[in-house]
Amino acid sequence: MGKAGNRIKTTPESVKRMAEEGHEIGYHTWSHTFFFNMTKKQIEDDLNTFQQKLMEVCGQKATVYRAPGGNITNTALSTIPMPHIMWSVDTRDWETRNTTAVKNAIIGGLKDGAIILVHDIHATTYYGTKEAIEAVKAMMVNGEWDVFSGVKLQIAADGTITKVDAPLMDNAGNEIVAAGGPSVEDGVITGTMNYFVAGVEEA
Repeated sequence: MGKAGNRIKTTPESVKRMAEEGHEIGYHTWSHTFFFNMTKKQIEDDLNTFQQKLMEVCGQKATVYRAPGGNITNTALSTIPMPHIMWSVDTRDWETRNTTAVKNAIIGGLKDGAIILVHDIHATTYYGTKEAIEAVKAMMVNGEWDVFSGVKLQIAADGTITKVDAPLMDNAGNEIVAAGGPSVEDGVITGTMNYFVAGVEEA
């Protein structure tokens, strides 16, 4: 979870909870400053201030980081001694501020290894993420979720999700792994997600 340092200062209890629950906390600069506006020394000082505050609040330091706006620079890469994490799915939750849009973006982007970008400062993101998780859980059997089988879904404008068909097969009977995000046709978003039922083949 990438956090801006000034939010660690204003929401210490949520940061403590993240650490206690085992989440990895990432450096996101102190005040969401883009790296292309910072010198090497400024980045070093900013990171040190962040790490000191995080350690003070929850007893651990950041182990990864994400550049604000995704704007990574060579200076940041050579200065910050941690892996930089970039998202693969941008829900644009900060732009839409719409619960259903956030839910659809999350579900439409699900696949093995996906890194889905959301921001915990928006109520619509909280509810959209919660609804997406509940929808996925409702389609799981025995808590199993495998990322090797692709199932096509339809997401209606009201957020209702229906499974369209069984995993896609080619002419030789080989299963096709679904990939890519959602597309829109006649107001219906058709997305792909990975789905598996342990020990049971899809009909």
